[in-house]
Amino acid sequence: MDANEIIKNEEIIEVTEENADIRSNNGAMIAAGIGLTVAVGGLAYKFIVKPVKAKIKRKLVEKITEAVVGCYNESFDVLEEEQEESQEVETEG
Repeated sequence: MDANEIIKNEEIIEVTEENADIRSNNGAMIAAGIGLTVAVGGLAYKFIVKPVKAKIKRKLVEKITEAVVGCYNESFDVLEEEQEESQEVETEG
C-alpha cells in the first residue's frame, strides 16, 4: 500500500466513526424525546384529564340526585294530599 491509500483508509475510518457518533446521539435524542413525551402526558393526565373527569362525574351525580329527590318529593306531596283528603272524609263522616 502506498501513502495515498493509507490516508484514504484513515479518512474513511474517521468519517465512519463520525457517522456512528451522530447516530448514537440521534438515538439518545429520540430516547429523551420519548421520555419527555411520557412525562408531559402523565402530568397532563394528573392535572387536566383527572380533574375534568371528576367534575363531569360530580355534575352527573348531582343531576341524577336532583331527579331522584324531585321524584321522591313529588310522590311524598301526593301521599300527603291523599292523607289529608282521607282525613277530611273521615272527619265529615
